[in-house]
Amino acid sequence: MIQRIQDWLFGYDFFICYRWQDAKFYAEHLGQSLAENYSCFMDTERYAPGDNLIRIGDRALRETGRLVLVGTLGIADSKHCKRELKTFRATGKRIIAIDFSGTIAQLRQGDSELAMLLNNDELLVRENEIDPSNQGPTEETIRKIEHSLSVELKRVRRSRTISAVSYLLTILLLASACLALTTRTYFVNNRANSFLRTALLAKVSVLESGGLHVAIRGQEMKDASVDIASLVESCQVLGDVERLEITDYSLINPESLAELHHLKLLNLRGCSGLASLKFVWELSDLDTLQLHSTGLNDDAFADFQPAETLMELKITSNRDLTNRTLDVILKDPVSYQTLNLDGCSGIAIEEKQVKRLEEIAVALQNKKRSLTIKVFATNVNALLEDRSLIDRLQRLESEGLTFEGLRESTESSKVINQS
Repeated sequence: MIQRIQDWLFGYDFFICYRWQDAKFYAEHLGQSLAENYSCFMDTERYAPGDNLIRIGDRALRETGRLVLVGTLGIADSKHCKRELKTFRATGKRIIAIDFSGTIAQLRQGDSELAMLLNNDELLVRENEIDPSNQGPTEETIRKIEHSLSVELKRVRRSRTISAVSYLLTILLLASACLALTTRTYFVNNRANSFLRTALLAKVSVLESGGLHVAIRGQEMKDASVDIASLVESCQVLGDVERLEITDYSLINPESLAELHHLKLLNLRGCSGLASLKFVWELSDLDTLQLHSTGLNDDAFADFQPAETLMELKITSNRDLTNRTLDVILKDPVSYQTLNLDGCSGIAIEEKQVKRLEEIAVALQNKKRSLTIKVFATNVNALLEDRSLIDRLQRLESEGLTFEGLRESTESSKVINQS
């Protein structure tokens, strides 16, 4: 019973398709060999009395990474094998066909339906001088089939695991919510609601690297909040989160983000509740930090010390930030490639900042690196009183620093001041 539940949740690596009359002996020994390291669906083992064979078989096919076809000539006379091939073909995944001295080519030529199902894109494994009715597979055949487990299949297995764990997690969360309503305990109620929101609103996908991309958007919920401690706990069940995007939420316990040690991108657009960015220091793999319109003030940057991996810092539309924050950021620009200040109307580049930028330009030249700073009209308004400061900034553009929007912003500031 436990094995059947596990198979239902996690799916299979291999589904063995064969005709009983021709290859039962071969298929059973193939399944036993593969089952030493992988999960296999064999109709002799996975069906129980009373089971709906077609329904269970079809579901197993949809949740399988590879179909292994034991390609005896009798396949042409088997409606069940053709149905299994057709169902698996619809998933878009690859078939492994075992060829017994040219049987696959004969099947394509002798049956138009099989010719469509076996259309030369399958992985062909040849078995010569083997009688599948009374002989099992060779070690070389087992090795080739196991070797066919590519990175793509590993991602499929990871996705199945995430889906299964998410399903179980949702059941547990619903149970927790029911428990909270029953006991009327404040703590349980609070925690269950937080977990429940995370389970229902988070969108989780698997990246090429195998890490997770988690996105939670709260536009549809007025005054939505998310407990980051609960979110981190949920994510750690699923795997390593590399990209996390939370939009328009009030954050509770944001310091818990420090526990996502594999995080590479953090986007908290429109979120509130960030009293401190001290947790950023713990994110040693972080290369992109986007904090658009998060209501940040200078106190949040008091302990800001990013890791040397940080390449992009976006703090746009945070009007309460001042030069105090800019001085913290420019104190040690580590490996920045882009710094976006657009819409930070409280930040004004002045003589002190220009001097620091000149020092940074020298360091960039020595390290053969570049830095792009995106500015807004209000950021350079103070420079209009001293044209030499603007000239100094523009000269830095040939020394590794680029000021995106500088010319447009100075022209805009002139028009505003004249009017």
